[in-house]
Amino acid sequence: MNEYSWKDKFLAIAPKPFAILSLCGSVYIIKHISTSPKRRGAVFHRILLGLSFWDSMTSIAVFMGTWPIPAGTDGVYMASGTAGTCTAQGFWIQVGVGAPLYNASLSMYYFLVIFKGWKDHQMKKIEPFLHAVPILFSLSTATIAAATDSYCNSNVWCWIDSSNNGFRFGFFYGPVWAAMAFVTFAMVAIYCHFLVQERKTKKYSQAQERVNQRLSSKSNLERTAVQPTNISHAANTGCCNRALGSIAAAPTLGRATR
Repeated sequence: MNEYSWKDKFLAIAPKPFAILSLCGSVYIIKHISTSPKRRGAVFHRILLGLSFWDSMTSIAVFMGTWPIPAGTDGVYMASGTAGTCTAQGFWIQVGVGAPLYNASLSMYYFLVIFKGWKDHQMKKIEPFLHAVPILFSLSTATIAAATDSYCNSNVWCWIDSSNNGFRFGFFYGPVWAAMAFVTFAMVAIYCHFLVQERKTKKYSQAQERVNQRLSSKSNLERTAVQPTNISHAANTGCCNRALGSIAAAPTLGRATR
C-alpha cells in the first residue's frame, strides 16, 4: 500500500476548487452571451464566448486532477485511471493553450478599437483570424502530442512528458509567453493613448478657462466704463435743462420790469 505525503495530497486536491470556480464563471459568461441575440452579434462578445468555451473545457480537465492518471502510479494520490484516460486528459490540458491565445485575440480587439479607432465593420473582416489562431493552434498541437504518445503522468495531471522539452516549450510555454507579452504591450499602448487624450483635454480645459476669464474681465471693464458715462450724461442733461429754463424765463422778467 502506497503511503502519501501531505504534499502529494495537496497537489491532488488543491486545483479542484479553483477549477470549479473557473468553470462556473465560464458557464455563466457562455449563458449570458449565447442567450442574447444582440450580444451574439457583437465581435467582442463572440471572442469572449470563444475564450469562455475554451476555458471551460480546460477547467473540467484540471478538475479531474490525478484521477485520470493510471492507477498504482507511485507518489500520485487518488490516481485511478488508465493510459487512455491519461491521454484524454493530456489532450484537453493541451487544448487549454487556446485560452491565453484567446486573451491575446481579445487584447487585439481592444488595441484596434481603442488605440486605432477601428469600427465594428472593420473588426468583422479580421474576426475569423482572431478565432482561427487559438482554435487551430491548440487543436493541432494537442493532436500532434497525442499522435506521438507524448502524454503521461505529470504528478498533478496528465500532460506532455517532462523529458520532451521541445514540445512543452513550442506547444505551450512559448505561445503563452508570447501571448502575455502582446497583452502587456496592448494594455500599455491603450494606457498611453488615454494618458495623451487626458492631457489634451486638460490643456483644452485650461485654455477655455483662460478665455472665459478674459471675457469676464472685459465685460467688467465695459460695465465700469458705462457708469461714468451715464453720470456725465445725467449731469449734462441737468445743466441743459436749467439753461433752457433760464432762457425761457428771461422775457417774462423783462415785461415785468417795464
